[in-house]
Amino acid sequence: MKANVGTDDGLDHPISEVEKHFGALDIMICNAASGYNRPALQQKPRGWDWTININARSLLFANQRADPLMGKRGGGAIVSISTPGSFRVLPDYVVVGASKAALKALTRYLAVELAEKNIIVNAVSP
Repeated sequence: MKANVGTDDGLDHPISEVEKHFGALDIMICNAASGYNRPALQQKPRGWDWTININARSLLFANQRADPLMGKRGGGAIVSISTPGSFRVLPDYVVVGASKAALKALTRYLAVELAEKNIIVNAVSP
């Protein structure tokens, strides 16, 4: 299923389809990635917003939507996909690197908050 997870409608569609067809959710992989690769001093607000919305914001708000569906199963697992650029400087990677660093921070916060619901949240950085 195709969705633009950088928008609220794009986040709603896949979760509602999962609920309609399966009733609950066991595992969610957040692998969205996009960005404008250019030097930091050449970045534009639109490119920043686009990248943050797709790479980091989507993780937070997808989790809000997935939480009730995972609750129906008594827990679940969420995996977010990061990048070495979240902790290492790569050429022309500033907005993607920053957005994936935010994704890793969100992953830690969500892991703590959702642990009591038996939802495990991790990030991998291939």
